[in-house]
Amino acid sequence: MSEEVPVLKPDEAFADRKGAIRVLWMALVTACIHQYLFFEHSFGISYPIFIGIFYALLLGNAKGSMRRLTGIDYFCFAAVALLALTYVLFANPIFYGLNFIAIPVLIALHTVYLFGPDKGRVWSDIRLISATLEQLFIQTFGHWATAFSLLRSTTATKIDSRHKKTTGSVLIGLAIAGPLLIIVTTLLGSADGVFQGIVNAIPDSFGSFSIGEGIGRFMWIVILSLLLFGYVWGFVRPRVSHRARLAANWKEAQLQGTVPLHAAKAGSASVKADPLIIATVLVAINAVYILFVVIQFSYLFGMLNGQLPEGMTYAEYARGGFFELVIVTSINFAIMLGTLVFSDRSRVILAKVNNVLLYVLVSCSGVMLVSAYKRLVLYEQAYGYTYIRFLVHAFMIYLAVLLLIAGLRIAISRIPLARFYIVISIAAYVLINYIGMDRMIAERNIERFNSTATITDISYLDELSADVVPLLIEYADKHPELEKGLKHREEELQNRDHSWQSYNWAKARAQRQLNQHFSSN
Repeated sequence: MSEEVPVLKPDEAFADRKGAIRVLWMALVTACIHQYLFFEHSFGISYPIFIGIFYALLLGNAKGSMRRLTGIDYFCFAAVALLALTYVLFANPIFYGLNFIAIPVLIALHTVYLFGPDKGRVWSDIRLISATLEQLFIQTFGHWATAFSLLRSTTATKIDSRHKKTTGSVLIGLAIAGPLLIIVTTLLGSADGVFQGIVNAIPDSFGSFSIGEGIGRFMWIVILSLLLFGYVWGFVRPRVSHRARLAANWKEAQLQGTVPLHAAKAGSASVKADPLIIATVLVAINAVYILFVVIQFSYLFGMLNGQLPEGMTYAEYARGGFFELVIVTSINFAIMLGTLVFSDRSRVILAKVNNVLLYVLVSCSGVMLVSAYKRLVLYEQAYGYTYIRFLVHAFMIYLAVLLLIAGLRIAISRIPLARFYIVISIAAYVLINYIGMDRMIAERNIERFNSTATITDISYLDELSADVVPLLIEYADKHPELEKGLKHREEELQNRDHSWQSYNWAKARAQRQLNQHFSSN
């Protein structure tokens, strides 16, 4: 893909070069901070600190490219900040990994919307994804050449001003002195033991620093500096891609009226599906679903009186078909979205028929969700509560909310479905991070243990994060079986990374309470 850089006037080019040098130096400083915060350190308080520094880098250099802030921008800022703080407040291993992907993705989408060149794009536009990929790869890596060009020209200018001959002489002298210093120092050390001790102590003053570590840190800083510079400078001076030039030429041709009428219509027309085809698909699917729902109702309400399919136990009923129901409901959701977005509404009668069929599909999907939810509750009562079962609970509630919104969209066509779904999805993900999943799982398992008068799965409680330690300490008096796991946790927390960069409030609280617990026993 060919690219070009916009041509600037001499005065603009000089100011542009100064700005690029400033961004490059700030990117270098930011990269140094990044390696200091994260090199050989686990995520902790360092994570939200660096997120703040990154946004400051953008705001300080690309503010001229920023669109006017709206509610969605503040919403995204809040979501990023809350998710970054989870590395300080909680210790859940699942969200530790998920947020490692979710936060950068959300930041990239948000910053491209906020600082990107297309100020007319709405935040719910699907093309924001392709624009983000372009910013991450084409703009970021494309400006590496800009960085190297700046370094080369800056270095050449400074050497000229300080006399190339003098600099060259000094470098040659250092090259000759290096080997001589090694030889002389070795001889002097052999002659004087005290001097040898001083020389040997010099490496110790650098702690555990090694050449390999130094190379790793250096490469970390260099690569991240280039990435940060390319990303930020891509907003300030975006490189014009071949695709963007074609789009601009097409738009200009349309404005000038030089594009053939049939071509303009073809370019602006959106893809619409035949409503008769959609109606046929919906009728066939709903016929099967209605039969399934009729059968399910006998069990859903019959189970309240202890009635189950013949020859099945509660656990077998709960386990059988649960995931299949969730998958089918997800498929129904996709069918409904496709109908709402791509169905041709020009044929009024068929459009109304399809709306009725969609309501039937929503209702059947609701029954399937209720059936799957009830099966999962039975399964948890038989086998206990785990991360996966809790997250599936949350996913079903989330899916139910999306189905409800889609049901409203059938009746009220002006509801912006994409915008609702984006906001609900981000809010739901932040909420599940802060709801205290580990504690809720532990509480329900302990309640189940209390009802059976014994703990049958201590090992799973030991696998939960440090968030549950206060609760386990509270119940340790009633269930001495928990003491062994708590002791093991204390040893693990004693050996964790205690650097300030990796500070985590949940782990620090757990270690403090465990120390108090065992010191008082």
